[in-house]
Amino acid sequence: MTRADIVQNQIKAASPLEMAKTLKDLELYDKKEAQEIIDEVYKKFDSGDHLTDNLLKPVVISVADGVLELKMFSPMRKKGLTASRIYEECANFTYDSKASISEIDGYTEYKSMRDETGYDADYTTSHKRDSDKAAYSDMYNNNTKYRNPDMTQEYDRKKVEDKKKMDEYKEEQFKDKDTTKDEYGYLDELEHTGEGAQTDHIIPAEKVHEQLRGNMALNDEDVKIIANDAENFALTSGPLNKSKGNKLNENVEKFHGEPLPDDVKETMKRKSEIAQEHINNTANQAVSKTLTFQGNVKITTEDRARIVREKKRLEAQFEKEHGRKPKREERIAINSKAEEKITKNLQVKKAVNTYKNVGTAAVNQSKDFAIGNLVLCLLKPIYYEVHDIFKNGLKAKNLHAGSNIDAIKLRFKRVKDYIFSHIKEIVQGNLTDFIKSLVSSFIEGIIDCFVGMVKKAIKIVKEGIKIFVKAYKILWGKDGEGLTDRQKWDAVIKMIGASIGVLAGIGIEAVLQSFAIPKILLVPVSTFLGGVITAVFMYVLDKADLFSTKSEQRRNAIIKLFDARIAEIKGATEALNTSAIEVLNEQRKCYDNISAAMKNAINTKNYVELNSQLFVMAKFFSIELPYSNSDEFVKHYDSVRELVLN
Repeated sequence: MTRADIVQNQIKAASPLEMAKTLKDLELYDKKEAQEIIDEVYKKFDSGDHLTDNLLKPVVISVADGVLELKMFSPMRKKGLTASRIYEECANFTYDSKASISEIDGYTEYKSMRDETGYDADYTTSHKRDSDKAAYSDMYNNNTKYRNPDMTQEYDRKKVEDKKKMDEYKEEQFKDKDTTKDEYGYLDELEHTGEGAQTDHIIPAEKVHEQLRGNMALNDEDVKIIANDAENFALTSGPLNKSKGNKLNENVEKFHGEPLPDDVKETMKRKSEIAQEHINNTANQAVSKTLTFQGNVKITTEDRARIVREKKRLEAQFEKEHGRKPKREERIAINSKAEEKITKNLQVKKAVNTYKNVGTAAVNQSKDFAIGNLVLCLLKPIYYEVHDIFKNGLKAKNLHAGSNIDAIKLRFKRVKDYIFSHIKEIVQGNLTDFIKSLVSSFIEGIIDCFVGMVKKAIKIVKEGIKIFVKAYKILWGKDGEGLTDRQKWDAVIKMIGASIGVLAGIGIEAVLQSFAIPKILLVPVSTFLGGVITAVFMYVLDKADLFSTKSEQRRNAIIKLFDARIAEIKGATEALNTSAIEVLNEQRKCYDNISAAMKNAINTKNYVELNSQLFVMAKFFSIELPYSNSDEFVKHYDSVRELVLN
């Protein structure tokens, strides 16, 4: 029932004596309701519902995101279909909205590309457990499609350890002396003879291999150089070195059944941290060289044969040009030139293979994302219909369906019509997104070749550039159309907050690794915690309301409600005026008729008729009398001590 209908019914039901009060109440009704509307808007913004939308829902969705990170759901995640993205896209969908494809967030891209290449340097670098070999094998051996062919995956001690460098380091520490200090501090001094002193890999060679064997920008030679750098050597007791085996220093607790002294454990831990940092730096330098066509290459027997052939070709060319054979110095220069040419070819090949493998993985990942986008575009109208059924019933009023079967047909038709009418936009948007995703995933793959803080710093720079581009689009581009300056800056701040959540997920994952959390739970837990941090951060921003957008939103909500109320009040006012005039005219005619009948009864001294008209008059004014005729009046008069007229 509309407001106009309510007004008409109340006026028609009012007696002449009630009319003035009824009209007054109807005028005050809108004033009272207006205040209630304002109070309701403020209450909504400060209510638990607002808290639920801004904090509880995101946290629950973060839990769902974490669950979707489990291995059984990896096909969904690899297609960019996270719970938060699905919910956001579906919840905001209407048939009037423009078909669009949302951008994959940086953390999802980071995780998906890591899965695609089968390489997780951060995980292996900072992981603290030694009972992990099965986990490492599972991590790398399940995905061999894009692995670097120049890297041996199974650890081979002979290929990684460099006995010559280890011996040279030992001799350098003794410097023709019979004794020297134990660099771990376990013994006061070490003897040169026998097994009294040995060169230990601070970070075991096997661990260095495990850290870097999936890196597509490195090869076996790089790993050997990195593992056998002097910064990763420590001269210590031979028995202690054998007891340590391939354990990380921080996991060595006892020797000969006795706990290691605290100062020894502290020294070993400190040296391990320094060595790991140096390994990261050396690995990053090697990656940089590879990507700039200057990487270390392994010269095989076949390559040596190429060098010999190139040398002979250059010597023949020299003899043809100079009419004589090259002299000794000239032969040395020719030999160096031949080696340099073949080495350069190998360096180019190594770099090209790196870019090719990363590019192939990026293409594969982008195809998965494109499939996910299409699935989401189909899912949104279906979700809308299911949600509408639960909210408004199968036969919603706006469907105008005669039966349940008709309603189902109409709903399927709406989905089909939407998809076919927007198919061009969806395909074009997906193609554009595929290209953007390809470029972004390629860059992500290159970043993934780096390790440690350098990798995180480059990732931050990449995310920073993305933030800048998005901010520009909001402040001065199409994304900011229809927004006020305050709303634009508020959107920028919240967008930055969401991006910080992306980086928080990566940081949390690195921190959790130090607690030896099983890898099967590492990414789900870090995804959940990253989502919670983002939700809390966004809630704090919402409460802070830095640009007073909340008051602006309240104002807009009130304006929107009052615009609707104004239209309703106009209709009610017109109904009030029309109905009041009509009812007052009818009441005046009725009153005149009763009054004329009463005058006529008085003139003709027809008191029976006069009494009858008095009862009619009482009913007309809605006066309730305890009697309805003369006989009842007499009985009533006899039953009361006094008669009161109001």
